[in-house]
Amino acid sequence: MRLLGSSIGRLFRFGVVGACASLMYAALAAGATRLGLLEPAVASTLIYCAIIPFAYLAHKRFTFQVERAGTLSFPAYAALQVATIVAVSVVTIRLINGHFARDALIYLMTAGVASVLSFLLCQIVIFKRSA
Repeated sequence: MRLLGSSIGRLFRFGVVGACASLMYAALAAGATRLGLLEPAVASTLIYCAIIPFAYLAHKRFTFQVERAGTLSFPAYAALQVATIVAVSVVTIRLINGHFARDALIYLMTAGVASVLSFLLCQIVIFKRSA
């Protein structure tokens, strides 16, 4: 039962970190665009990449509570984040057709699948606890 409880707790913390990172991204990207500091595509890309180290540290310390991660854990995490956003973008671009309800469902499903896969890869590979 403890394994189930700790996995559910990790999943909840993963969601909290993801939501906080998303809010930071949205606020900073919208602010940079609104103030005319960056073009929207540039703001989105740069700020998304800039938040990756903060999300990594939050997942390492808060979500997965790992003292020492492997030397390749940060590059692996960064690559996972980039791969996830690219995959979600490619899938949604190919499936979106202008029907709001269907499109919203596609966005929700792709983001949900990407989040679950990201959580599993983080737990099993990137932030794997030493035996």
